[in-house]
Amino acid sequence: MGAEKALGADCMNISIAGKIITLWGVLVFLGWAFSTQALDFFGLKYVASALLLWSVLMAIGLVATYKWFPAAVNNKVVKVWTVIVVVGMLINFANFYRLLPSAIAPYVYLHGWVFLTAIGFALTALWWTPKSKMIYAAGAVLNVILLGLLLAKVPQVMPYGLWLAAIVAGGPIVLDGLLNYDIPKPAVPAPQASAPRAAPKAPGPSASRVPAAARPATASSSAPRKLVVNIVPKK
Repeated sequence: MGAEKALGADCMNISIAGKIITLWGVLVFLGWAFSTQALDFFGLKYVASALLLWSVLMAIGLVATYKWFPAAVNNKVVKVWTVIVVVGMLINFANFYRLLPSAIAPYVYLHGWVFLTAIGFALTALWWTPKSKMIYAAGAVLNVILLGLLLAKVPQVMPYGLWLAAIVAGGPIVLDGLLNYDIPKPAVPAPQASAPRAAPKAPGPSASRVPAAARPATASSSAPRKLVVNIVPKK
């Protein structure tokens, strides 16, 4: 009942939430994991490649969310994450086109998303289902810790910032989707029961095999036949 209340009255199948949450966790993890210079094979610069990747991944997540869960428009947690995704992407594109002050430009991409993720996790821990609160609360704390380490430019952390972001951002979402929701497995058709066979008849002599002398006489065979002759008198 707690999950149904958090998801909304129109979401009767809780497994839908499991699919959506797990999908978002995988998308976020892939976004951070592949936001590296390896994306240069697109022929674009690093930042442009990362923005292109994130735009595709976030579009997939939003379309799947509102297609699988039409009642999402009335859910405050979904609204929060929709605003975070849209605002985060707009800020990234604004920074890419140099519309933001140069002083904050180095902190927009990695630092900005970690900050927005921490806010999203904190609000989700407040408003989501009771069994998921601890996961998102821990996720919010981990993102705040990572943000502090990135701002402090800890030498042991900076080279692995993207991978750490993938873990602390995508990990809690995947964990919640897999542990706290029943994702249906493909149904296996049950074997059809065969129709019961008719019980065999008790063995006995058939009428055709019984000798004629042994057969009981019937009324038509035993009764003597009468010869009826119509005599018409001559005139």
